[in-house]
Amino acid sequence: MKKFFADIDCFRKLKDYFRPDPPRMPGPGGEEESLPSDILLTPLLKERFASLLTRLQRITQKRRLVLQISSAQTNEGSTTVSFLSGRTMAASNLGDFLLIDCDIYHPHLHTLARTELSPGLIDLFLGTHRVSEVIKPTAVDHLYLLPLGKSIQVNQAQILISQNIGALLEELRNSYDCILIDSPPINLSSLTEIIGSYIDGTILVIKANYTRREVIQAAIKILDQAGVPISGLILNERQYVIPDFVYRRMR
Repeated sequence: MKKFFADIDCFRKLKDYFRPDPPRMPGPGGEEESLPSDILLTPLLKERFASLLTRLQRITQKRRLVLQISSAQTNEGSTTVSFLSGRTMAASNLGDFLLIDCDIYHPHLHTLARTELSPGLIDLFLGTHRVSEVIKPTAVDHLYLLPLGKSIQVNQAQILISQNIGALLEELRNSYDCILIDSPPINLSSLTEIIGSYIDGTILVIKANYTRREVIQAAIKILDQAGVPISGLILNERQYVIPDFVYRRMR
């Protein structure tokens, strides 16, 4: 499958994207902090994220897509990329979008969407809730969230998701223009490989000047050996040697 490369600086110079007075949330130590979900959708940011969907539709030759966004290791920004991708596409009137949180180590999509963690995916697979009870609307029109759900041991969560995610995705595929799955880091869990066998493509988020080349190569090798199609890469937190506005004029 032909791969593409997208350069989306989700965390670089966040002050350039924040609303004039963004909402504040309590941080781990009680201090207030801004969330990436408060990023103002500038025309440049909209164009970069919206182009993801167009490229993937062209590459896969499918209108309704099921994709997962993952990374080689933790703290590379895959959750923020997942949320901003869904938020931007939905805000651009490109259809209905569903975010599914499958990051069994660090489930944070519900925080960005400002919804509750439970009930969610785990509750659905445990049989305590129905699909209609766990998919939640967000503050963004046409964007919905299926959070991870009830807190259980990581191994148990991985088994539950592995055994049931295929049938769920088949059920939901035709209800949304695109389903984006936030998957755990590839080098931590085999869940990304398992999910990959049911979807149209995987997007790998790489944090610039953070992840070693060997770690990235190992993650790509794992996916290749599992037969998981890699649709492309997103380089996060790229630093420009020259000012960004000059760089854009040179492209």
